[in-house]
Amino acid sequence: MKVMVADGEYMSRHIITQLFSQNALEAVYANTEDEAWKLLNSHDPPQILILDAKMANFNALEICRKIRAARAARYIYIILVVPQSNLANLLPALDAGADEFITKPLNRDELWARVRVARRLVEKENQLTNIIQAWLAMIDNLPFGVACLGKNDQFLRVNKVFVELLGHEMKEILGKNLLSSTLRRNADLARVRDGIRRNQPFDWIEMEVYHKDGSKRTLVVWGRPINAGEMVFQIVTATE
Repeated sequence: MKVMVADGEYMSRHIITQLFSQNALEAVYANTEDEAWKLLNSHDPPQILILDAKMANFNALEICRKIRAARAARYIYIILVVPQSNLANLLPALDAGADEFITKPLNRDELWARVRVARRLVEKENQLTNIIQAWLAMIDNLPFGVACLGKNDQFLRVNKVFVELLGHEMKEILGKNLLSSTLRRNADLARVRDGIRRNQPFDWIEMEVYHKDGSKRTLVVWGRPINAGEMVFQIVTATE
């Protein structure tokens, strides 16, 4: 596993290099923010970062904020190196998005313990991401439309067939609710909303929907409650 290190002190780099070489980890070094972003945007980016919060010409906290704002496909675990373990140093680091901290001078055993925790978490996150990606690929290849809704009937996840039935792009659907983007009849909207509110399924209901070109389409719709975080209801659609 690759670990990106941004630390300008020779002794710290020496400890890290020796420690990683003995434990099948690859250390890659960034001396500037530009170098850090090149590594993070490469075809094989590091997923564990060790960043010195006081490194000259390197804003570690800003790197943390940008990483969290970007919401990368794979989780990036950030260990921030701080001069001393006092509240003034730790709160801004954690608020910026750091997962863990370690103080200088680096202690070899403490560093290795924190890296082991980071590696375990990253490996678990990667397994989960792979499962989700396989699930999404399967959903996209189904011969019928699937949409997952939030409690306010907004679209949180849709597959390709669903958006193709409506003639829209996926980005035009996600976040919108049923009334503004899909259903034509108030009775259809009420049926879905009632299913969400009452946590009740329904089967084989013909509903009129808007196509992007303005035409009316009739779809057969099934609804099922689900419990998957923000997603609370799923509808499955097919042509008559």
